[in-house]
Amino acid sequence: SLGLYLVLQNLVSLAWGDDTKTIRTAPIVEGHNIFGGRITTVQIVIIVVSGLLTCALALLMRTKFGTALRAVANDNDLAHSAGIQTDHVIMGAFAIGSFLSAVAAILLCFEMDLTPTAGFKLLVMAVIAVIVGGINSLAGAALGGIVLGLAQNLAVWRLPSKWQDCVAFALLIIFLLFRPFGIIGRAPSQQRI
Repeated sequence: SLGLYLVLQNLVSLAWGDDTKTIRTAPIVEGHNIFGGRITTVQIVIIVVSGLLTCALALLMRTKFGTALRAVANDNDLAHSAGIQTDHVIMGAFAIGSFLSAVAAILLCFEMDLTPTAGFKLLVMAVIAVIVGGINSLAGAALGGIVLGLAQNLAVWRLPSKWQDCVAFALLIIFLLFRPFGIIGRAPSQQRI
């Protein structure tokens, strides 16, 4: 996956160049004052759309497809032997993941400028959020994202903004040392043979 990412990143650089691009067309205005902090309309839209998509995904996981998806993720061979068409489920999972990634990318394009390497930092932050929240839990991943975002942005009150990435990695190290299965995650049960 990382090799494919690097290939695609360099193809984007070859096709459109390495310079910074922007798709914002509206004038830059001061954000809304909420509890002494500033938040832009685009950021509010990002929060609302993210919440709606998270709820939709949680509802999807309660359907027959969601049950099949969890079964395939748990044990592909056993799910196949139970009559689940695992190839269709895997293809559906990739389609849903691609759709969610596309929506996130489009929303973030309105918030920040674009470079061919812009996605890598977001990818690393997503991995940290999933580890902090709990790898085996959708709610944990969402909670991990909230915890990571709050930690990074609250740290800016006391530290320069260039330390936000250090805060993220410090949080990752703390969780790996003291709670390696995340906030909601559980340690796998021991199997005896």
